[in-house]
Amino acid sequence: MQNFDKSKQGVEMGNKVECCQMNRWNGSDHVFEQLEKEAEIQVVTFTCIGNCHVCKDQFHGVVNNRRIACSTPEHLLETIYSMTGLG
Repeated sequence: MQNFDKSKQGVEMGNKVECCQMNRWNGSDHVFEQLEKEAEIQVVTFTCIGNCHVCKDQFHGVVNNRRIACSTPEHLLETIYSMTGLG
């Protein structure tokens, strides 16, 4: 897997959110751009996070080692904020 993360490298973060580049291209990019602005969240984008069967139908990510999938980008953002204690 290739890591596209360009933000906050080398900074110890309390919350880690992983996503795949294809899911960002499929409509969730604004979610992860918003999360990248949060000092308490480290966003790491990979070419693939091994959730391809979900990727084509839902918006998904891995939040602190827990996989999540949502029907809309807005619900994904809400869920991530809730899981990280920032919502």
